Amino acid sequence: ADVIDARTMPLNMGKWIMLRRIVCLAVVAAIIVGPAFAQPQQLIFKKVDYYWVVGEDEKDEDARLVLDPANKTMGFYDEKNGAAKRTFAVIPYDKITSITYEKSSHSRIVAGLLLSPLAFFMKGKKHWLTIQAPGAPGLSAGYVYVRMDKGNFQRILAAVEAQTGVKIERLEEQ
Repeated sequence: ADVIDARTMPLNMGKWIMLRRIVCLAVVAAIIVGPAFAQPQQLIFKKVDYYWVVGEDEKDEDARLVLDPANKTMGFYDEKNGAAKRTFAVIPYDKITSITYEKSSHSRIVAGLLLSPLAFFMKGKKHWLTIQAPGAPGLSAGYVYVRMDKGNFQRILAAVEAQTGVKIERLEEQ
């Protein structure tokens, strides 16, 4: 087998090996140092209904939940256009005193009437999140009450607990 000796190899091959070493070193440096300069990304969850009370009426709006680790805030904004259209609430993580998750059941009367009588025997589930933040600016009631979609509530719960550091109390209807 032929062994290549650095003293006898052609000049172009030596440059090629040196170039490969420099590229490998640059890639390793980017992998190691890159995350130190990366900004934490916002987590955005759509299909959240934001509820509030006006007089004796309860109103709801389609909203998105935005967890911002850089500013340490939880925000509720218009679902389609975000903060550009409407901001419902922005809560600093350090103002949150408790978070409660509740799963409730409801009858499927409309589905039973329109689709199949079998739907009368099936129960739908709704997923609710209450965030208590009495000292949060602009939050007159001291809390936020939202309904989460069945397709993303588990991801929302995990992200909210991880980002805020507040343990979520879970109340589930049997």
